[in-house]
Amino acid sequence: MLKEQISKLSHKQKIYRYAIPVQSFRQLITAIVYIAIFSVVYYLMTKLFVQQFGAADMSMKGAFFLGLVMVYFTLYTLLPTCFTISVYAGEKIHLMELLGRELRAMGYESMNIDGTDEAHYRKKGGGRLHWKEDDFYIALQGEKIIVKGPLFINDKLRHLLLKNSFA
Repeated sequence: MLKEQISKLSHKQKIYRYAIPVQSFRQLITAIVYIAIFSVVYYLMTKLFVQQFGAADMSMKGAFFLGLVMVYFTLYTLLPTCFTISVYAGEKIHLMELLGRELRAMGYESMNIDGTDEAHYRKKGGGRLHWKEDDFYIALQGEKIIVKGPLFINDKLRHLLLKNSFA
């Protein structure tokens, strides 16, 4: 496979999504809960270390800020992206299987209905903590495979394809 056959990552969200990467109400609520839990636990841990070891004291504002930054970067990696792969007829099945195998290795499970031209993958486990924004889609459209999913995973898949060129 030639490197020219794999497109660059496409970011098709509005500009404000980069500043506020929350994509759903469920993500917002979960982010607020994570920030609150992280802030309190981190604040209490620093208070404990200050008393025992004389370490630098951290205010609740500092702990809150660290929690906010941590959640922001987590949400940023889930922003939707896509890339396309131009393929020959004989490569389609091989490449779809390869992408599926790599996604399964990253902890995704197939949610497919056999006989369709689109593959849907969802993170294993998760339960109530699962966000639909973490789902992954691979679709066949003519001589192209369109790969849609979160920024971090799409970037890893694209680099894997570029690195190995799977000939």
